[in-house]
Amino acid sequence: MKSKVGIVGLGWFGSFHLDQLLTMDDVEVVALCTANTERIEKAHEKVPHAKCFSHHKEMIEEMDLDAIYICVTPSRHEDIELLAAKKGIAMYIEKPIGLCLDEVKNIELAISTSKLIHSVGYQERYSALVGVIQNWLKEETPVSIRGKWIDTMPDAPWWRQMHLSGGQVVEQATHIIDMMRYLFGEMEIIQSLGVKGYIKQPNYDVVDASLSLLYFPRGMIGTLECGCYLDKNQASDIGIEIQGVSSKLVYHWQQQVVITKGETEEIYTQTESSHYRSSRRFIEAVKQQNQSLILSNYSDASKTLASTMRINEIMEVKKKEEL
Repeated sequence: MKSKVGIVGLGWFGSFHLDQLLTMDDVEVVALCTANTERIEKAHEKVPHAKCFSHHKEMIEEMDLDAIYICVTPSRHEDIELLAAKKGIAMYIEKPIGLCLDEVKNIELAISTSKLIHSVGYQERYSALVGVIQNWLKEETPVSIRGKWIDTMPDAPWWRQMHLSGGQVVEQATHIIDMMRYLFGEMEIIQSLGVKGYIKQPNYDVVDASLSLLYFPRGMIGTLECGCYLDKNQASDIGIEIQGVSSKLVYHWQQQVVITKGETEEIYTQTESSHYRSSRRFIEAVKQQNQSLILSNYSDASKTLASTMRINEIMEVKKKEEL
């Protein structure tokens, strides 16, 4: 029997998930939801049999869904998760899960009480490369970690406004923070410094670049370096570097892991989409009604959100002209 799935939000990620779900023989996308008429018409061309809605409440109340993919922008979660939990619908929720920790706590309680199958889109936890890192850590003593998300400015207008996206740390580098937490446990955020003034655009108020100092259990130290200032001619620099006592590991995001020890170098390449692995695991969990298959639940995602928002809270922001 096919799992009946609905999608709320048909921006880049909603459309991405739709395309992946359409490759799964045991999934039927039966409902699409967005207020953007152009996007829903485009999506409907791919699944003509799906019913279209302009508001999530109507879709959740009317449709008999096994699962729902929630792919809205950070400030637009509203009551989607609460309504889905009340209806008993399994949820795949794209990160970040919100911008208000009090609202997130209410949703966390509703999901926990309902005992519904759910997953949050920290897809890199499902990458085969994470197993390579974990095996390396069994043999190595890590001392310091450096997380990086240096990239160009995303095209989406909402991303450029703090009250809509939460800024780069909350919206993008949340993946790096989440992976650090997954590998090394909860972190203490010692200090954070940001700078503005490199990018001059209308309706833009996120930080251009930031650097945060972190402390992990067992005395491990780390940094998180973020930037959205690169021009289109430069390649992004996204990933994690871990320096151990006898070797070094570099995780190039969604590409490969490179382990260097003396003059020896080992390279492990990612061969399968971690997004697909994450989504596929969610569908399997729904079919089996087995939450243990999920590596990124809502409660854990709320801790990642709290860490990223804490960085924003303590970040001292300077203007480029002051330096």
